[in-house]
Amino acid sequence: TQRDIDGPQSTGPLIAASLPIFNYGQADRARLHACLLQSQHRLNALEVKARSEVREAVKNVSSYRHLLFEYTQKILPLQKEILETSQRNYNVMSYSVYNLLNNKKNEIAIRMNYNEILRDYWIARVDLNRAVGGVLE
Repeated sequence: TQRDIDGPQSTGPLIAASLPIFNYGQADRARLHACLLQSQHRLNALEVKARSEVREAVKNVSSYRHLLFEYTQKILPLQKEILETSQRNYNVMSYSVYNLLNNKKNEIAIRMNYNEILRDYWIARVDLNRAVGGVLE
C-alpha cells in the first residue's frame, strides 16, 4: 500500500499463500478418500442388486416358459381330445349333456389359465429386458 502526498492511497498487487506448518491437508485427503470408498461400496451394492434382478427375472421367464410348454404340448391337446371324445359319446347318446357342458367349461377354464400364463410370461420378458438394460433376442 502506498499513500501519495496529495491524498489518495493506492494498493498494488496482492499475493496470499498459506504456509503448511501444521496443516498438510491430511483432513481433506482423508475426506476425499472416504468419499471414494463410499462411492465404491455404493457401486458394488448396485452391481449385486443388478445381478440379483437379472437372476430373478431369468428364473421367472424360464418358469413361465416351462409352464407354457406344458400347456401347449400336454394339457391343451389332452383337453381337446377329452372334449372331442365326450362330443362323440354325446352324439351316440352314451354321454349326458351335463357332462359335455362340464368338459367344455373345463376347456374354457384351461384356456383362460393358458392366456394368463402367456400374459405373465410376456410381463416377465419385459422385466428381464428392463433388468438387462436392452432387448433380448
